[in-house]
Amino acid sequence: FLEIPRHFYETQPFQQGNVKHLMIAIWKGVHGSSKDQEEAYSYIQYQVNRQIQNGAKYLDLNVDEVSYNLEEQIISMKWLISVVEKLSTVPPSVDSSNPDIISAGLETYTGKQGSPMINSVALERIETIGLVKTFDTHVIITAASKEGMPNDDVERVKNVAQLIEKVDEMKIPYERVHVDPLVFPISVSPLYGPHF
Repeated sequence: FLEIPRHFYETQPFQQGNVKHLMIAIWKGVHGSSKDQEEAYSYIQYQVNRQIQNGAKYLDLNVDEVSYNLEEQIISMKWLISVVEKLSTVPPSVDSSNPDIISAGLETYTGKQGSPMINSVALERIETIGLVKTFDTHVIITAASKEGMPNDDVERVKNVAQLIEKVDEMKIPYERVHVDPLVFPISVSPLYGPHF
C-alpha cells in the first residue's frame, strides 16, 4: 500500500475523491524520506510489472500533474525515467504537454530498453518534433489543432496531414510514426459518433 502524505489531503483531486497514486509515488521518490523512497520504488515496480505482464510495448510516463512548477516537473521526470529504466524491459514513452519536460526525460534515458517514444507532437507544439531526430525516437502525432481539439473528422485529417508534411521534411521514417486521431466516445458528445 502507498501511504498518502498529509499535505495531499488539501489538494483538489483528493477533495474530489481522487487519489493519484503515481503522483504520490513520484513525490515520495523525489522529496520523501528513505522509507518513502523505498515505498515509491516498490509501488512503481508493481505498476511497471503489471503493465508489462499485460502486454505493454512502451511505458507511458507523464509528470504534468505532479506540480505546476516546470522545474519540479523536470526533476520529477528525470527521477521517474531513471527509476523505471532500472525496472523495465520495455522503453519509455515520454509524455508531456511541455517539450522541455520531454527533452529532460529523453536526456535522462540511456536507451537500455531500446528506442523511446515521444507522446506527443501536435500542431499546437510542433517544435517538439525536433526531439525525434535529436534522440532517435518513435513519435505519436495527434490530430489536435493549434487551438486544441478538432471539431470533426475533416479537421482531424487536415491536422495530421500537416504533421506528416513535417515528418517528411525531417525525413522521419514512417515506421517510427504513430497517429492518434483523437477518437472520443459518444458519451462525451453525440457529435462524435458520425465522425468515425
